Amino acid sequence: MIHNFFSSQDDEKIFVSNVEMFVIIGATLLTVFWDLNFAVAIFTAFFYFWNKVFMKKKPMYDLQPYVETESGMEEL
Repeated sequence: MIHNFFSSQDDEKIFVSNVEMFVIIGATLLTVFWDLNFAVAIFTAFFYFWNKVFMKKKPMYDLQPYVETESGMEEL
């Protein structure tokens, strides 16, 4: 478990798009200058509408490496 925590778990590089950077920076700024609950609500709604309404064919994905997901742990 400790080895997995300190080792590089991503075999493939994770590329962050401009929209994903907007979400990260926007949520950070709203958290700092407003409120964490407000930032979570706004950017969760943005994430949902982006994936379900605006860009159905090219959605934003979660940036977790495969090993950290539930199905990845089952294979170990």
